[in-house]
Amino acid sequence: MIVFTRSLTIFLWLFFLAACTAATAAERTPATPGSIAPKTRDGVEALAGPPPEGSTPSTSDATTGSITAAPESAPEQADETASAVCPLTEPVWVKPPDDSAVLTPPEFGYYFVNADRSILASAWWTEEYPLRAGEDGNKLGWFRPAGATLAITGRRIDAEAPPMEAHIPCCYPTRFQATGLVFPAEGCWEVTAKAAESELTFVVWVEP
Repeated sequence: MIVFTRSLTIFLWLFFLAACTAATAAERTPATPGSIAPKTRDGVEALAGPPPEGSTPSTSDATTGSITAAPESAPEQADETASAVCPLTEPVWVKPPDDSAVLTPPEFGYYFVNADRSILASAWWTEEYPLRAGEDGNKLGWFRPAGATLAITGRRIDAEAPPMEAHIPCCYPTRFQATGLVFPAEGCWEVTAKAAESELTFVVWVEP
């Protein structure tokens, strides 16, 4: 019995020494590339390494560590599409005339303007709030020769469509005139305004 106990003790001691030796060797072995997951600056484990040189820039989600391609600008793509099929008129940055019918003092803004500046059409729309087709229409402010009757027509130039409708309320005695333009379809539209001896034509893109 004594001999068996001593043999078991020696066996357990040798097993313990072997385990310690293996653990020490593992700690001294250098890590190979990719064996340790990279971490972001926030200490979150990343799911992918850095992109290779020359690749598309990407953004990293610091919460999940996921990598997604950097999005392109949708509005710029929309502008490029419109410009490719439609000769858009560039509005100019001008200050409209002072007018008693406008409650606020005149401020610089984007307008379509004819050569002698007798007719101005507000180009208020943006990439976020474009001109829209449909019966709801688009409100548009104008400046024309004081008290002159303003006539506005519009036609689509990139495809067949019914003409644009212009709602022009009566009796604006000063240069300012409020209107509503209804485009029956999306696309490229040429708008022409006439008042007294003055005329203004511009081309715009209308979204659905």
